[in-house]
Amino acid sequence: MRKTSRRAGLVGAVLFLILTNSVGCLISKEDRAALYYNRGNDDCKAGNFDSAIVNYTKAIQINPNFSEAYNNRGNVYFNKGDIYRATADYTEAIRTNPNNASAYYNRGNIYAIINELDMAIADYTEAIRIDPNFAEAYDNRGLTYARKGNARKAAADRAKALQLNPRIRDE
Repeated sequence: MRKTSRRAGLVGAVLFLILTNSVGCLISKEDRAALYYNRGNDDCKAGNFDSAIVNYTKAIQINPNFSEAYNNRGNVYFNKGDIYRATADYTEAIRTNPNNASAYYNRGNIYAIINELDMAIADYTEAIRIDPNFAEAYDNRGLTYARKGNARKAAADRAKALQLNPRIRDE
């Protein structure tokens, strides 16, 4: 009786592996990457940052051009205080998708933090070029202009940010 149970269990396990591998072949590379990306997003929401990094990394390994996975992994690294890895991921997100306004914005934030103000302004400007309604990019560029002593440009950007999002200062 035991041999039959073990044999049945072994047959079931083999069938499971065959079915799993067959289904895996039916899922596109992009869909598999998206599954890990979504797991990473769920991990972030739950505060499981190390697990999020693992899942974003798997998504990137499957699809090395997954710009949003680089951007989101960069956000996790930023939240963990690793600005070097965050900057590298934002840069890679931009390389894989030069129209990723969020990646320019996020990298601009790091440049502002490390006092590379001209680089921050350049990245905010690029984010705004890509998405002219990006209120946060106008606001942060305005703050950066203020740090550089350019009150006129600072006021213009901060006014534009408020026009686009009247609650921007509340967020």
